[in-house]
Amino acid sequence: MPERSRLSERIYRTFLFLILAMGVFCFGAIVILLLFYSHVWYPFKAGCPVSNKILLIPVMLLSAGAVVWLRRQGWQDKTFDRLVAISVPGLFLLQIFLFYQIFFESGWDANVVTEAARAIVARDTESLQDVSGWYFSHYPNNLLLTLVISLLLRINGALGLFAGDYELMSMVLVNSALSLGTAVLVYRTLVLLGTGRRAAFLGYGWTVLLLAFSPWNVIVYSDALGLLFPLAVLYLGLRRDIPPLLQWPLIAAVAYLGYQIKPTVFIVLIALVGVRLLEALYRLARGQRIVWAQVRRRGVALLLAAVTLVVIHGALNQAYRAAGLVIDENQRYSLYHFLMMGQNDVSNGGYYEGDVGFSTSFPGYEERKEADKAVALQRIQSRGLTGQLVFTARKVLSDYNDGTFAWSMEGNFYRDIKPEPSAAAGPLRDFFYSTGQYYPIFQTAVQGLWWGTLLLVLVSAAAALYDLAGKNQCSQAYLVVLVSLIGVTLYDAIFETRARYLYIYVPFYILCAVLALQRMSRRGTEPCRTKVIGPQLLSSLGCSGSRKQPGV
Repeated sequence: MPERSRLSERIYRTFLFLILAMGVFCFGAIVILLLFYSHVWYPFKAGCPVSNKILLIPVMLLSAGAVVWLRRQGWQDKTFDRLVAISVPGLFLLQIFLFYQIFFESGWDANVVTEAARAIVARDTESLQDVSGWYFSHYPNNLLLTLVISLLLRINGALGLFAGDYELMSMVLVNSALSLGTAVLVYRTLVLLGTGRRAAFLGYGWTVLLLAFSPWNVIVYSDALGLLFPLAVLYLGLRRDIPPLLQWPLIAAVAYLGYQIKPTVFIVLIALVGVRLLEALYRLARGQRIVWAQVRRRGVALLLAAVTLVVIHGALNQAYRAAGLVIDENQRYSLYHFLMMGQNDVSNGGYYEGDVGFSTSFPGYEERKEADKAVALQRIQSRGLTGQLVFTARKVLSDYNDGTFAWSMEGNFYRDIKPEPSAAAGPLRDFFYSTGQYYPIFQTAVQGLWWGTLLLVLVSAAAALYDLAGKNQCSQAYLVVLVSLIGVTLYDAIFETRARYLYIYVPFYILCAVLALQRMSRRGTEPCRTKVIGPQLLSSLGCSGSRKQPGV
């Protein structure tokens, strides 16, 4: 038995090494590209006026200042809790004022879904049938988004909150609340990870700056609306005080609803289940006995989660039909369509109208799928290994070398700019609009903040790998976060891409960055590592063992 335990330990540590090494390689490559190759041209390049090499100086100074601040003592934990609670209402009011001043209606897909939502409210069946045939049948993932917007428009009309051209501010109101809710959840997640309130408060402020006051909250689309879902799945998965019979149905519900808004939400669910499964197999390999009562209880929890999915799926389909959104399943795109588009040289893997026209030229789903697959594979094979690596590097630059997350890069972006409601609107629009005279200041500020975040993600992954070499184990919680970031990076490197596709996972990058700063401050616990295999998130599958969770 001891020999078996040693073998299972080696296998488990090998898996951990491969995951952490992949994280170091992935973000090491990103940092190198952003540091030495940001001058490379590619389609839809943001073009920050200050290079990443120059921004490295203030980034390092700010990081050093954050480390010094984390080492300080004085404030109690309750002080930080109160600061978060007190600041949220004031920040929310500030958000609404700011976003009202710069509010506009955008074009591209955002305009399609908002007009469809207005048609639902107006009961315009003819328009709904038309848009369902040419748009929602291809992109059914935007059905729930459209339904949510129509519901908010009805509520706004009943309450009279925003009149006339500003009726979509009701959605901006929700976006603002969700972004602030995300900042609070970053704070609570870091506390759960064991960083302490001071470091958690740093993560809260970081999220407020990068997300809560991001102009993307003004855009009525899935990016801002989907922001909370990945972090909520992670938070629910890490909570040990929620009974499994409630926890897994909740995770299933949040993940599925998030998937209907942004399909990449499922990446964190895959990471969570995968890491837990790895831990369970490790414990079984070590010969820990199975507690069948726990297995049955978890089996019931998973059954309830499946029932939850079926119920939500059925309810949503019924709601779509009731709203007049009836789609043709035969018109949907397969994953090969997005692979084909993601391998397009003209758009550097971004949206390309020519690929859309090619896919829609095939009337049947199977025929379309095979044609898209053939083109996608032909593009990959024609480049060869070196060419494919260069192409992928350009895609990674497009994704990561833009702290604005491709702000203003979509078609007809400033479609309907509203009249200035006050004297403050002019300067604010000059700051946030890409056509404004102060926009380079905004662009440089967010680029520096994002660049610093990515550097610290690399530090956190390298520190975890170093700890593993020193016979320490990486906590499951950190593994879930890192695997999620690797997953979303690989997804964007392979399929259709845009920098804003990273937007809903920005809280995960911030979590890693704060963990790195906490590690450098050497204060309190070091949540990326633990002397034991922890946290024991999968002992609940039926393997016996302690219920304590060091290293969470």
